[in-house]
Amino acid sequence: MAIAPERTATGASDVLAQVEELGVEFIRFWFTDIFGRLKSFAVGREELPGALDEGMGFDGSSITGFNRIEESDMVAMPDPTTFRILPWRTGESHSVGRLFCDVLKPGGEPYEGDPRFQMRRVLGRANEMGFDHYYLGPELEFFLFRSDEGPEVLDKGGYFDLTTLDVASASDATSCSRCGTSASRWSTPITRWAPRSTRSTCASRTVSRWPTTR
Repeated sequence: MAIAPERTATGASDVLAQVEELGVEFIRFWFTDIFGRLKSFAVGREELPGALDEGMGFDGSSITGFNRIEESDMVAMPDPTTFRILPWRTGESHSVGRLFCDVLKPGGEPYEGDPRFQMRRVLGRANEMGFDHYYLGPELEFFLFRSDEGPEVLDKGGYFDLTTLDVASASDATSCSRCGTSASRWSTPITRWAPRSTRSTCASRTVSRWPTTR
C-alpha cells in the first residue's frame, strides 16, 4: 500500500475521513510518562468515533509517576491535529495511524502529571511574562557498535573519561558537514580549525568532549 501524503487533520471528522480513505485498521494512542518515555495502546477503527469524543480509559497505576492503584482510572483524550500514518506499519492490506493524547482524570480535568498539560502551563506563564515564542527540539544521542552483526559497544567510556577508555575518540579525524572543516581528535580542539562564524553554532558541538575556547 502506497503511503499517502501527510495532511494535518483539523478535527475528529477529518480524522475519521482519513481513516476510511487510507484503510486504517488500528490507531495507536500515544502519551508519555513523567520521564518522557513513550507509552501507547491500540484502538480499533470501530472504537475510534467514541474515543475521539470521550477518550479511552486506561490503568494509570501501570504508568511510572501516575496515580496509585486506588486512583488508577485515567482517560487518554486524543488530539485530532496530531493524526499521522505510521510508515513502518503500512502493509498491503491496511495501515496503522497514531494520535497523541492528553491524559485526563475521570471527571475530564487535566491530570497534573501529564507532560503535555505541564508544557501548556509553562508556555502560559512564559506568555504572561512577555515570551510569545518558544522553540524546542530533540537532543540526539547514539551508541557506536563494533560491527553491524550485534549490539556490542566499542568501549565502556562515559562522559569526561580519559581517552584510553574511549575508543570512539581514537578515529584519526572528524569533519563538520556544515562548515566543511576537519581536525584531529587527538590534538588541537576543533574550534581552532573552524571559521569564527561557525564556532559557537557548529564546530564546538562536533566534538563535545573538548573545551570550546579558542
